[in-house]
Parts: sequence; C-alpha cells; structure tokens
Amino acid sequence: MIEFYLDSADVAEIARFHACLPIKGITTNPSILANAGIGVTSLLTQVSSILGEHPRFHVQVVSQTLPRQ
Repeated sequence: MIEFYLDSADVAEIARFHACLPIKGITTNPSILANAGIGVTSLLTQVSSILGEHPRFHVQVVSQTLPRQ
C-alpha cells in the first residue's frame, strides 16, 4: 500500500493536491507553519475537514526561535 503525504501547511495547496491525489495526511514543522502564517491547531482543524475521515498528521512542534525572513 502506498500513502501520499504532503509536506505543507498551506491549506489551499493541500485542498488542491487532495482533489488530484488521495492524500493520506500532511507533514510539517515550525518553519513551514511560520511561512504559512497559520497555527498548528487551526491547520489540523482545517486539514481534517479537507482530508475526511482518519487523516494522519506528522507535526514537529518544537522550536526555540522563529525563522528570520
């Protein structure tokens, strides 16, 4: 069995890819979350509604600093 995961925190991108591929879940980290401008709680809630029943999330949530832009 193959499962596709998208390394993203961009909700629109996740929805777009899920419409084309059977995305099983997402992976993300503090840098990706910061670049997307979204918090982990909001991201998980929104992505759960996109991916449907039993999505999988792999989220690295530990960071001492925010990335500099």
